[in-house]
Amino acid sequence: MIHFVLTRKGYDQLKASFGTFPFAIWVNNGVLSDGELVELRAQGVSVTNFTIAIDLSDPLDVAGAIDTIQQHHPNQSIWVEHGFGF
Repeated sequence: MIHFVLTRKGYDQLKASFGTFPFAIWVNNGVLSDGELVELRAQGVSVTNFTIAIDLSDPLDVAGAIDTIQQHHPNQSIWVEHGFGF
C-alpha cells in the first residue's frame, strides 16, 4: 500500500496514526525538509519526494502525480490525502 501525502497537516496526521511508516509514502514537494527525508530514509522508510510542487487546486496536477506513483508501484493501492481547506 502506498500513501500519497499532499500537505504537512496530512503528514502529521498520518504519523500520529501509525507512529512509523510500514508502507511507502510519496510526499508533495515542500512537505518535508531535506533533513526529515534523510532521517526517514535512515530509518528504512521508503519515502519519495516530488521534485516539483503539486498544485492542490488543480485536479489534473494531482491526477498526474497519482499516475506517476502508479507507474512506480503497479497493482498497488494508493491512499491519497484529501480534505477540505488544503
